[in-house]
Amino acid sequence: MHDMTLYESKNHILVCLYDNDRDPGGQPRTWGNQYLIKRNNKTILLHPAGLNNMARVLVAIHKYTSLDQISDIIVSNQNPETIQAMASWLMLTKADVHISNVWVKSLQECDITTEIDRIHGIPDGGMNLALDDYYGIQIIPAYFLNSEGHINVYDPESKILFSGIIGSATTNLTGDLFVENFNQHIQHIKPFHQRYTSGIIKLAPRHCEIAKRLKQSTLFK
Repeated sequence: MHDMTLYESKNHILVCLYDNDRDPGGQPRTWGNQYLIKRNNKTILLHPAGLNNMARVLVAIHKYTSLDQISDIIVSNQNPETIQAMASWLMLTKADVHISNVWVKSLQECDITTEIDRIHGIPDGGMNLALDDYYGIQIIPAYFLNSEGHINVYDPESKILFSGIIGSATTNLTGDLFVENFNQHIQHIKPFHQRYTSGIIKLAPRHCEIAKRLKQSTLFK
């Protein structure tokens, strides 16, 4: 497990906890990123670790904050590696858990017998989540860009968008945390997005022409 500070100011820090190591057999593990957004003495954990790497994540977290300071956990999707250890996270922290309304019931069925009242559904229109009286992060709907309950998170101070599954790749990874050549990197994320964003037929940006009748064979050409 590795860690890297992505942004830091006097009272605001964003940290990536990432696992790009190989397993004991020498094969690459599925790359997993967890993020900490810490403001003063309050911390948000984004993409909680699953059972396979939870112990390593806990060790890394203690370099930056304590479990008692984790006030909120944000779950961007319903994938097993994201929610399978939720009962343990609820036991180890006092955090409220935020997940799309679509997946609240599924999450409650992950061997969670207590603390169910700490699981909160994210409204379909998204929401702001306060870190103090004057500052909050934005939880943004990104539905059907992987699943019907997928969400993104935007931190206004650092201007970092935590895009969840969007931009993900599962093969041919360099091992570096940052992409240096995006034209080359897009070929690695192409198969994943062709499979999981197949519902897009028009791409309507703010500052250029609308692309219509998209074909998955040309979207990542």
